[in-house]
Amino acid sequence: MSIVNYLRIIERTRLLYNSSTELGAAVGFSVESGNGLARKGGKSEFMKDAIFRELVYQTEQRTSLNLENVLNAYIEVDQLMHKYGKILCGKDVCRQLIRHFYANEQAPEPLASVAKSIGTQHIPLLLLMLTGALPPLSAKGGDVKDIAEDYHRAFALLRGIVCSDINMRTLPALTDMEAWVHHYPEDLCRIDLIDCVYIILEAYGHVSTPANLSRSGIDQMSRQFIPDLDGIWTEDESSTVFWQFEEIANGHQLRRYTLNTESHELTYIEYHIRCFEEAEGFMAIVIHPHLIHAIVNQSPVPSEYFAYLNMDIDENTLTFTPLNVDAQWFGEKTLKRSQRQAYFQQLLADERYKQINRFPEDEYVFTLALYAITEDALYILNDDGQYLRVPKSMHPQLPDVHFSEDAGLIHFQSATYLAFDSRNLYFDITTEAQREALGIKLVQRIE
Repeated sequence: MSIVNYLRIIERTRLLYNSSTELGAAVGFSVESGNGLARKGGKSEFMKDAIFRELVYQTEQRTSLNLENVLNAYIEVDQLMHKYGKILCGKDVCRQLIRHFYANEQAPEPLASVAKSIGTQHIPLLLLMLTGALPPLSAKGGDVKDIAEDYHRAFALLRGIVCSDINMRTLPALTDMEAWVHHYPEDLCRIDLIDCVYIILEAYGHVSTPANLSRSGIDQMSRQFIPDLDGIWTEDESSTVFWQFEEIANGHQLRRYTLNTESHELTYIEYHIRCFEEAEGFMAIVIHPHLIHAIVNQSPVPSEYFAYLNMDIDENTLTFTPLNVDAQWFGEKTLKRSQRQAYFQQLLADERYKQINRFPEDEYVFTLALYAITEDALYILNDDGQYLRVPKSMHPQLPDVHFSEDAGLIHFQSATYLAFDSRNLYFDITTEAQREALGIKLVQRIE
């Protein structure tokens, strides 16, 4: 596709700016009254290419998209709509396309035949064309009339699809995109809407099926690291609030203590925190204690139980910056390694101070206990020194379990759960009858 055609599409579709006036202001000259973007530079291909490359650069600065790739996909989707328009219509088609491309679900005919000509790069643009948020390339509708309504309509469609069959009440990426739109209404335009849909669908694909969720968990675990955080940290050395990090097998236990010297009480909230190395730096996930209830009940997990945070770390300073809007219960903070370690440790050991868990109903113990792997079974070391023989045939994901994963036993309230935490698999094995129903046997030795 020539640069001239790219420039015409950008102008005609109002892809980067909602009006020709805004586009003209961005490029430094008027594009109205027949003085189109593609006419600039006259016969100079160099000048036209320079204009286009600057728009590509601007797009990369504001989104995760490559403008040239988006334009090529837009052209292809427009052709698909002309060719298969009678098949590619309706909300059910949107759902079927998303489930097919992001959740490995077979599409019904005749959509299945059409899907062979479609790639994942087309789906966000196709959905937006179907909802009317993007015009066909032949349209001459002029400036964007109500971009906020386009966002609302697209997000409503996605919410009804991507939140309906995942193990979460709400997809965090969708919540975050909705929050961004709310806080930055002046930035709304069609290229950002395409970017939002790409991000939402990509996030949905990671959790759309148990297998995808498992793969995402395993991939994330491969990037986990355990920094040296043990000890006491404070936001303010003179405050009655302090934080204790304690390294455990799969991350850190993090307790936020509040000291009351008058009543001789130390009230705490116990979180779990994991740290990861990402391409752009370090991040952390802080898990709220309430999460255990959703896990053991196998119910949809509220996204607000996870705080995703950028983490800047050096020897004595930790800075956390929330990445998701649901993380406000943890919030932005800077912690410094306390200079009074001995004082705080003595305080925690002082029996005169009663330690009170703010969420006692959330207390549990997770023991990593994967002891052996054979051709047919996984062996989990039980509390009494015997082994729980777990047949790999019990679940399709169990044949792939390996020793680097978080597998073991959760003791919560009066129940015991077999946990393959990296794969989001949890089984109630409290009673012998429950174990027998799963094919799990208590044995003396590994066979």
